Amino acid sequence: MKSYASAYILQNKVTHARLLPTSSAHAFVYPTLSLLLPLSALESHALDLGLGRLFGYSAAGAPRMRVTGIRPEAYLLDYDPTGQQKSIRAKLEDVLGRFGHDAGQLEDAWMMTMPSYLGVEGINPLTVFYCYRKGGDGLWVVVLEVHNTFAERHVYVLQTGSEYEDKHIPPGFDHSWTFPRQFHVSPFNDRSGFYTCSIVAPSHSPSPPLPTVRIHLLTASPSKLKLSATLRSSAAVPLTAPHLFAALARQPFALLLSFPRIAYEAARLHYAKRLDVFARPEPRAVEPGLENATRCRKTAPATAWAGASAGSARARSSKYARRLTERFLEQRARETANRCRTRLHEPDVRSSTISKKLTITFRSSRFFTLLLACPSAPHALLLGRDAERLFITSDARLFTQIFSASTSSAEDTKRPTPPPSNPPHANGCNNTKNPNNDNFTIPPIHPLDTVPLPLPLPLARSARPALNFVCVLLLLALVRLEQALFGALRARFVRGDEPWGAWARAEAAQLRRRQLSRSGADSTEKETEERDEMSDEGEGRWTGSVWRRRK
Repeated sequence: MKSYASAYILQNKVTHARLLPTSSAHAFVYPTLSLLLPLSALESHALDLGLGRLFGYSAAGAPRMRVTGIRPEAYLLDYDPTGQQKSIRAKLEDVLGRFGHDAGQLEDAWMMTMPSYLGVEGINPLTVFYCYRKGGDGLWVVVLEVHNTFAERHVYVLQTGSEYEDKHIPPGFDHSWTFPRQFHVSPFNDRSGFYTCSIVAPSHSPSPPLPTVRIHLLTASPSKLKLSATLRSSAAVPLTAPHLFAALARQPFALLLSFPRIAYEAARLHYAKRLDVFARPEPRAVEPGLENATRCRKTAPATAWAGASAGSARARSSKYARRLTERFLEQRARETANRCRTRLHEPDVRSSTISKKLTITFRSSRFFTLLLACPSAPHALLLGRDAERLFITSDARLFTQIFSASTSSAEDTKRPTPPPSNPPHANGCNNTKNPNNDNFTIPPIHPLDTVPLPLPLPLARSARPALNFVCVLLLLALVRLEQALFGALRARFVRGDEPWGAWARAEAAQLRRRQLSRSGADSTEKETEERDEMSDEGEGRWTGSVWRRRK
């Protein structure tokens, strides 16, 4: 990549056109403002304006207050196992290395993004890193970082000149790739189908760089164009103080309008175009074995319309439930010869190893609140593993054995019984047995109630069940609040995808397992196949963010 004397302010036009279903066809066009920044110059503070107050790069952990700026925490996931905060370039090198590229060959990269404005970081739907290799003449790798309204992000890593680049590049574009969707963006689309990404790379001096990114969403089968989105730069001027002042004067709120525009167009699609909402799925696993094994269901209880307070309450409950579960597993490891290892799918969260015999692999911290709310281990397996596809275990019987109340810790310990989230469906599982001989009878003592609090002995035994009871009630109240809000807004989920319908899905999963049992299918063999898939991570390669098995 040639060195550039300055970065650029880009005037863009964003166009969206939804073609399917035809009855809900919809289109809109918005002007946007973004920056095109050489990464090395950005991080060396060579681009700072007004002593960094008008525009500047903040080192990891530094204060964010300035007119416009870039913070490394806002970009890319940090894969450092030590938990130390990294620069954007360091994280970009981690991403390239994770997807099989020699990060040491990275010379520099253009970064096209929307900066923060007055200390506020709005939703940044798409950030593009155009990576150039040392000694190379042209573009090497394109990294697309996609953000959604749930504060989640995902990267697609696309190499130019590779066997996976499209053979037929659309007229007017430099490169094009087609790859499976991996990330939930719009509530009006499920996660099936393919993207075709076509780009115009930033031009070299003396011409101003005018990049273009076009995304086509194709249905899975048969392949039809469902949605087209294009970000096209129409003008570029050097990033200087006068030009930045002029751009902000012309579009004073452009950097803050992403979410209001998304919400407005979503309301039009839902109420005027009558499109139903797909519930947010758990994010796809970065590790391919976990993704193959869990095959995530299309739902999760958190929705954007539930509001920030509900989200923060869920986060606190998840944190509490995780600490509680870890303490319980340590306690059980001391009491028995069994040990347990837990593993999150997020690349920035390290595995928590308690031992080697039982491996619980899960998608998110929602696993811990589910474990706390379910009345027994068999209920947790039915709801979290079979219905929601939230986690899997290496041994279901050992899971049930470990997550049983410890007799040595359970004396005088009993939690009040909260009202169930879905009484008909939850109770429908009681006093029955699934094909793995799991008893769904609700035990008198919840296993996580046996973890004592650091209080005097009489209080320690009674306070934990009461605290857990309050936490479960809070979770159930949030579910009911979410349901009431959607009802008040007259918002509609795709049938069967409602976040509060988890126990109905569990009941359906139990029925499917019974039918498999009658047909002679062995669910134990299925679990073995899933574990084999998880250990088969070396039998393939990463292309973009897609794991392709070796033939």
